[in-house]
Amino acid sequence: MHTKVRLLNLRRIGAYYVAEVEGKYIVCDESMTCLLVEASSPEDAVRIANEYLRGVIGEE
Repeated sequence: MHTKVRLLNLRRIGAYYVAEVEGKYIVCDESMTCLLVEASSPEDAVRIANEYLRGVIGEE
């Protein structure tokens, strides 16, 4: 069995942690709620995740 391991270089943007993986972004808040977001930049991914979390979960 071939195991594929990748190091996620998380960086902080505002209140979120962001890592790029194969052209998509993993965006996590401080409670470690994480979303996989398709966006053109890490900043756009954070904006999209923030809007989603505020709308669906009711976070600020």
